[in-house]
Amino acid sequence: MRLCRRVGVAAERVGEWIGDAFCLVGQAVGERLEAAADAVAEQRYLARRRAEEASERSPATTNRAWIELKDLPRLRRRPAR
Repeated sequence: MRLCRRVGVAAERVGEWIGDAFCLVGQAVGERLEAAADAVAEQRYLARRRAEEASERSPATTNRAWIELKDLPRLRRRPAR
């Protein structure tokens, strides 16, 4: 009986450690994804500003700036379920 109880307690502790490890990994992945999404959003914002400023200067640079903006990756949202 004692051995079974000790094994059960040890298994419970190992399970908690594994759960904590998965939680930390998930949190780190989430933070990196958020940072990447922020970087993409900032690139799109700066490209849009460049395109708008270029359109004020000359039509030739306007087209190139909007092409750069179009080529940047977009954030894709999942459809609501």
